Amino acid sequence: MHGVLSQAFPAIRGILTDIIGDPTANEQITYRRYKKQEYDDDLGYVASSYDDFPDILALRLKHNAKSASLFNASIQEGDDVYIIEDKYCPGGMSLKDLIVDADAHILKVADIKPVFDLAKIITIEGGGIQK
Repeated sequence: MHGVLSQAFPAIRGILTDIIGDPTANEQITYRRYKKQEYDDDLGYVASSYDDFPDILALRLKHNAKSASLFNASIQEGDDVYIIEDKYCPGGMSLKDLIVDADAHILKVADIKPVFDLAKIITIEGGGIQK
């Protein structure tokens, strides 16, 4: 990457870090990265297992009409999204992953979009809290 955009990256990264690091603007989450699915003798059925990445700071927002239009057809205005700085994102993120929010709600990941090498935008399935 060259030119104006590469020159702006340090400032953009600094602003993003400040916003996500602001305790009034962020939420501490646990990111659950899907590991595998196998039969669990104790449960008596096939269960998914995950690796937990706790204490990740994320900015929780809602899609507006413009941002929703940039994603797949199932993403709508008002759907919850998390923005996580790249340096805190676990490797191998997938649509089988989950997020546990600050209120211990388990949220299914519906879409993951990178923002250059700055952050990931993670949209929640169903737009919000999964019951």
